[in-house]
Amino acid sequence: TNQLLGTNLERNDVINLLRKIELTPLASKQNFSDDTIEFEVPTFRIDLEREIDLIEEVARVFGYDNIQTDTSSRFTFSSQPPKRDFENELREWFVGRGFHEAVINSMNDIETAKLNSNEFVEVANPISKEMAALRTSMLPGLLNSLRSNIFHGTKDVRLFEFGRVYFKKEAPKGGDFIPGFYEEDRLAIVLSGLAERRHWDGRVQKADMFELKGELEACFRKVFLDNYQFIPYSNAESLVDSCLTIEVNGKTVGKVGKIRSNILKRFEIEQDVFVAELNVTSVEQNKRLKNVYHPLPKYPSVMRDIAVVIDENIPAGTLIDEIRTTGGILLKQIELFDIYRGDQIAAGKKSCAIALEFNSEDHTLTQEEIDKEIQLIVKKISVVFNASLRA
Repeated sequence: TNQLLGTNLERNDVINLLRKIELTPLASKQNFSDDTIEFEVPTFRIDLEREIDLIEEVARVFGYDNIQTDTSSRFTFSSQPPKRDFENELREWFVGRGFHEAVINSMNDIETAKLNSNEFVEVANPISKEMAALRTSMLPGLLNSLRSNIFHGTKDVRLFEFGRVYFKKEAPKGGDFIPGFYEEDRLAIVLSGLAERRHWDGRVQKADMFELKGELEACFRKVFLDNYQFIPYSNAESLVDSCLTIEVNGKTVGKVGKIRSNILKRFEIEQDVFVAELNVTSVEQNKRLKNVYHPLPKYPSVMRDIAVVIDENIPAGTLIDEIRTTGGILLKQIELFDIYRGDQIAAGKKSCAIALEFNSEDHTLTQEEIDKEIQLIVKKISVVFNASLRA
């Protein structure tokens, strides 16, 4: 009342003012809260329906002339929950990378809800069959949006959406949910068409899984998310093919992959679509709270390139992770800059060209130290992957 009227009335002042117009405080709830008083409204005052109606009565009985005019304005700023701040940080990042945010209804028809999971929540009294179930994945809604864009002539699409998915199952421990139901905040991303505009020299680069994976890795660096891994994953019942799960500290926080051809046919889409879906809460819980800064190196770095021949079915990322672990504190950067398949290596093999950067914080590295590190790396990957150096 005081905040809206600009007065300094005490609790009893408000009660006494409203008593004058036959508004009686409820005795059982009078002391419910220091900031709350409930009144019994007489039957002849049918105009009093809301809290603001009572505040207007206080102003009228108190007297408008007794309310001093204040030349300054008062503003009350409410702080956002930390989750919203994190979502806004991610939102600004993806918008800056050329993505467009979508806002899509969280209800689907029954058949669409079944595409991702049979543990969907069915609406008791749906207004239409298209809104008969709550979504278990955000991807079908984004695929509908993608189809609409393609039909209207926009084939190069980069979309993302924040939202919630719902399941009819018991929630993990620690969640505050209705028994038998589970909700999860997610971020979904869709990439399709060209990765960038056609270049004047004729180059055309189509969107692919590596493009989307790179966007996610850049985003993770932005929000200080460390110790993440992309691990190959296969599930015949999933919406996506060639799928990778994203794990942080051993916990799955999302998936990235290519939409299956039969799903694309269902949505009448005739071009490849690459998607990712992240558990926003899990990502936020596993990120560093602040950035860590290091001084510029005092001593020069040493660069070495190696070409490692491994089996075709071994992901290059797995090889790089093993090299990073074996390299220790002297190995500062690793970059995969080429993959070769051809007549110069055996069938079923591939050659991964990798750039290694070594640096020490307290001295200039010698040739012997670098050779020792390279030998340790080569020995380890030869044991783990049966790898060899390409001559």
